[in-house]
Amino acid sequence: MRKIVCALLVCAATLSISSAKALGLGILTIKSGVKGGLSLYPSNPKSSTDFPVDGSMKYNVGYHFGVMTRLEFIHLLYVQPEIVYNHAAYDLTLPTSGTTKLTDNTISVPVLGGVHFAFFRVYAGPVFNIANFGSGDSKYFSNVTITRPSVGYQAGVGFSLLMLDVDLRLNGTGIRPTQSLFPKTGNRQDVNLTRNNIMLSVGVSF
Repeated sequence: MRKIVCALLVCAATLSISSAKALGLGILTIKSGVKGGLSLYPSNPKSSTDFPVDGSMKYNVGYHFGVMTRLEFIHLLYVQPEIVYNHAAYDLTLPTSGTTKLTDNTISVPVLGGVHFAFFRVYAGPVFNIANFGSGDSKYFSNVTITRPSVGYQAGVGFSLLMLDVDLRLNGTGIRPTQSLFPKTGNRQDVNLTRNNIMLSVGVSF
């Protein structure tokens, strides 16, 4: 976790330096900042095989944090690249072995384009998940992997006042990643991670 935080801070500094160079492109306002909040999952993971046959999977409330840079044009349009770490966990319940928790973590790069008027913002754009990693209870699993990165999308609304940003956005799955579970007994099982969630975040920009 400390390595992730340090990496995000370094990325924030890099974004700020790159943003300063963008002044020659006619950008009127540049803001950089940090953000964090809750990730709410209205839908649950689905097995791509017959696993669990008599069980269930349910997402818990997750969290996210990251850095952003907002490049504003002509007092109306803006582009906002971000680097965000998102932590999600879901419970896998089997009648034979009880409940165990698995995690689904991503480092993603949303590239959002939006319109702002007064204190309000509306935006949308693609999300590139550049790193995926998961884990499971070693009591049940010898290994847990996520086989591929995924591409998704985000759309939302925001409110900005002075240095404070409040955002509510939909984070869509797009191309679904697959999480592979390697039980200590039995064959490998694959789970399709929907990752559709609602992100509520609060940030500070400067």
